[in-house]
Amino acid sequence: MWKFQITGILDAYSLLDHLEDSMPCPPKFVLDETGCITSEANPLFLQWKIRDKALFSLISSTLSPSAISLVMGQTSASGIWRVIKNRYTSISRSSVVNLKRELNNIKKGNESVTSFLQKIKESRDKLTSVGIHIDDEEILHIVLQGLPSDFHSFTSAMLTKNEPVLFEELHILMKTEEDLLKSSMDNTKEISHMAMAATTNSQSSWVGNRGRGTNRGRGNRGGRFQSYNRGGFNQGGFPQGNSNNGNGATDHFTPDLNTIPDNHAYTDSQLVSVGNGQQLPISNIGNGQLRTSSSLFHLRKILHIPSMKYNLLSVNRFCQDNACSFHFDAHRFQITDLLTAKPLYTGFSKDGIYPIHGFSLPSWNSRISALLSRSDSSSPSSHTSKACLSSVCTNVSQAALWHTRLGHPQPRVLQQLSTLPVPTPPPPQTSLAPVNPNPSSHPMQTRSKSGISKKKILTTTTINYLDTEPPNYTIASKIPEWQQAMASEFEALQRQHTWSLIPSSSTQNVVGCQWIYKIKRNTNGSVSRYKARLVAKGFHQQAGVDYAETFSPVVKPPTVRIVLSLAAHNHWSLRQLDAPRAWFERFTSHLLTLGFIASVADTSLFILRQGSLTVYLLLYVDDIIITGNDSSVITSIISQLSTAFELKDLGLLRYFLGLQIDYTKSGFFVHQHKYLIDLLTKFHMIDSKAAPTPIVLTPPFTSSADDVLSDPTPYRILVGALQYATFTRTDITFAGTLDKGILFQPGPLTLTAFTDADWAGDPSDRRSTSGITVFLGHNPITWVSKKQNTVSRSSTEAEYRSLAAGAAELAWLRQVLCDLGLYLASAPVIWCDNTSALALASNPVFHGRTKHIEVDYHFVREKVVRGDISVQFISTDDQIADIFTKALPSPRFHRLSSKLLVCSTDHLFEGG
Repeated sequence: MWKFQITGILDAYSLLDHLEDSMPCPPKFVLDETGCITSEANPLFLQWKIRDKALFSLISSTLSPSAISLVMGQTSASGIWRVIKNRYTSISRSSVVNLKRELNNIKKGNESVTSFLQKIKESRDKLTSVGIHIDDEEILHIVLQGLPSDFHSFTSAMLTKNEPVLFEELHILMKTEEDLLKSSMDNTKEISHMAMAATTNSQSSWVGNRGRGTNRGRGNRGGRFQSYNRGGFNQGGFPQGNSNNGNGATDHFTPDLNTIPDNHAYTDSQLVSVGNGQQLPISNIGNGQLRTSSSLFHLRKILHIPSMKYNLLSVNRFCQDNACSFHFDAHRFQITDLLTAKPLYTGFSKDGIYPIHGFSLPSWNSRISALLSRSDSSSPSSHTSKACLSSVCTNVSQAALWHTRLGHPQPRVLQQLSTLPVPTPPPPQTSLAPVNPNPSSHPMQTRSKSGISKKKILTTTTINYLDTEPPNYTIASKIPEWQQAMASEFEALQRQHTWSLIPSSSTQNVVGCQWIYKIKRNTNGSVSRYKARLVAKGFHQQAGVDYAETFSPVVKPPTVRIVLSLAAHNHWSLRQLDAPRAWFERFTSHLLTLGFIASVADTSLFILRQGSLTVYLLLYVDDIIITGNDSSVITSIISQLSTAFELKDLGLLRYFLGLQIDYTKSGFFVHQHKYLIDLLTKFHMIDSKAAPTPIVLTPPFTSSADDVLSDPTPYRILVGALQYATFTRTDITFAGTLDKGILFQPGPLTLTAFTDADWAGDPSDRRSTSGITVFLGHNPITWVSKKQNTVSRSSTEAEYRSLAAGAAELAWLRQVLCDLGLYLASAPVIWCDNTSALALASNPVFHGRTKHIEVDYHFVREKVVRGDISVQFISTDDQIADIFTKALPSPRFHRLSSKLLVCSTDHLFEGG
């Protein structure tokens, strides 16, 4: 920008040549004919000196303080120009790459088109200043790549244009598209606030057919919502020229501001349209709660409309805010928690309506008890309500409707009610409704005219407990399959002598027990077996009184991956066993009698080595994996274990703790496709839009964000479930890539680690993020993405902490390999892209600078000096661990994912 301004002035006065050394400084004195210096002053020198001083003052007066410090000591204008040019316009490969990356990573986000294009232009100008020209065609593709999905149609139109589009023309086109999108969104918002609307199709078989064998149409009523007469609202829908396409209310309405304890003024100009065409103003908006005898429900976006007479709830909004569903039948309704399937509220219909009786908010109780209504009786008798059916009542007379709405009206009100005009419905039709009713004369082309209908999802309140785990013993005891599972469990407990019967004492804390039910499934989702567990109610115990410590030995994920990698390397088969009830201590003792030894690094890993025989056994509660170099010996071991424990040989390993193993010609592919499908289905995310990368490049959210979750429990459940999915997903992506996993292949017996850090990457506390991954041969066996415990004062400190964590992980993995009888031919290598951190690890001269990280320093230095590890430099572009520390652009993210052996299931798997 500065160069553009200053060169314009200098060029106007023909002074650029003076700065470019094309006009060198003439001699100070005149030369004679022989070339000797005389005492006569050279007028050309004086003229040049005056011009140079003028340029010197002009340029220095326009420089910033930081730039002034760079040119201190220069005595000529050309000297200043040369320093500034070398400092700010030097062309290097790294600077050009960074500028190009900055240009390609610009996204529009929520900012305006003008701001978005201004950023594009600034980045383009920076490249132009260093001699890199970006033409309009390339700029067009960069702009289209940075647009959100709202501009999809615009992007398609621009890509099909044959003639080039200038940058200025592109700005005009995008601004026009932005205005159209904004206008469309405003119209959508206005429609979304319409309540009690009815469509005006001339005929509607959905409404007319009452399910009684004859057509019982109710006058001029059509579409989804039923007609009603309330508070002076006209019966019927919109005029013929203003039909509503079934959009229901998406917000709650109330005339009483006391219902909204957390409210503020409504500043928008939108109105709520009612059935007679009247538009009601909105005064306030806010959040509230509805407390019943058993639950507390959250009500978000309650609109305060003083001119309304009744409280209205939106079923759609209610379900979204409380993660619940509604189940209706002819006599009652039930609100159910989506995650736990636990009933939250059960109510009964009254005069065709479904009231919720709350006790903490009088407005919702005494007025209309938070009225909800059901859909037409021609729909299935039990279904999940999804649309907003607020204040829509069927099969209710006008008098009953008024009585229900007002609670206990005065006689004067009833007298007014008796004088209200009540339209008489037409007599029943004896003929069936025509197959092809007369189409609406409205010019709008709707889905119904085109023969398109949305898929109807029908649910039932009856649960099949052969396909779902029963929540309690009462239900399970009535099902033969679960009876058999409980009988097997109880017999196993008695054989194991799990307890001893003694008289109870008042000084003892008696801990109860309960049944836990689990359905084991095959990879295709079919039921493999039913399992029941009788467990103690640990939550009734007191720490320090009933127990001193807790420990549940389960195999670590890296240990599982090591065994899988070794099996792929040696082409060993993998067998899976299931133990109905085998306590860890007793099972361990029996394994020791068979010659197994427990691993020092992982107590759930057992090794049998006798001469050339090698067998590995992994134990996770009651799921067992066994592999080795002699299949006949493995079969014999399984037989010996079966004599002491009721083991079930499941054959070749196919499905283990949510992991699916598919065998290939060169190894096997481990993924969690079924687990992810079940997870996304449970949290209603199966149809979520896929993202190119798991983390967006826009600035991350901070802990000071205002929009917090009212109930973070479902979010925490989802995050915890997704963490387990990282067992086989180093890239940590889900939507759109459900079939990806790790391909384990044979490779050399070497350990290689990559460590990286994103210095001060967390905007909340400025702690750094460490990224570590370790390969055994070609296969990744462990990976970590973790925020550091302390704030690092420099990038070197952050990188060195990651280096120390990687060294500790390698030390543990080497111990596991030693327990397995495997010794590395060479020291493991840690690749790091920070030269200062490598210097600290390799050179003791730098020790004086590292007192604040002295423990990590001595740990890594000791490993390097002893030859346990070797540290090497790797460029940032090739640093695989970079994927674990920060958000990356899509091309780099997918390139690093491929290096981690993350691939899809598009392979030709072997059978068997």
